Amino acid sequence: MSKLTVVFLKDTGHVLAALTRADPPTATESASDLVGAGVAVGPVGGTSAAITIPAAMLDTATVDDQPEVVLDPLGFQVVQDPQGLKPPTVTAVGVPGSSVPMTISHTVGATVTVQNMPLTLLTAVLVLQQVAVPSPQPRIVVTTLTVGTAKVVSGGFTQGDTWDMYAFVQTLGLAVSPAVTVA
Repeated sequence: MSKLTVVFLKDTGHVLAALTRADPPTATESASDLVGAGVAVGPVGGTSAAITIPAAMLDTATVDDQPEVVLDPLGFQVVQDPQGLKPPTVTAVGVPGSSVPMTISHTVGATVTVQNMPLTLLTAVLVLQQVAVPSPQPRIVVTTLTVGTAKVVSGGFTQGDTWDMYAFVQTLGLAVSPAVTVA
């Protein structure tokens, strides 16, 4: 039986890449073994963003093959057994089109609002990529969001700059906001 190897965000479990393997290696593989310096997250949901997530933020897992994960890896999440007695599993998460709207002020920082969520705390990874040529390294913010408004990024924004934003929110799936111009 073939197996599925997934590359996922350590902090939230979101699958970023998946491959089916007829004969997976028996030794543990690091994310950098599979993706080198990082994995690119290309345009999603109509944005032009193309952001590379560093390998240090990623991990891998080999699970039973699920063809739908290869077709839509961003719609799945790795779930670890809390006791560590069972191997990890991959499960569908979120609702396509979930959004994390964001506004940035060069004096205040970033304001992030998570809408229509029944939970009070969510784990999220925000990836901000400045729209510039050449593109600088993305800013990556790992935080816990409180449903409603939470200030998660401060400073470093200049009026008129434009940023693309990806948000990986645990239990929401991948949420993408279009480019945001600093006010």
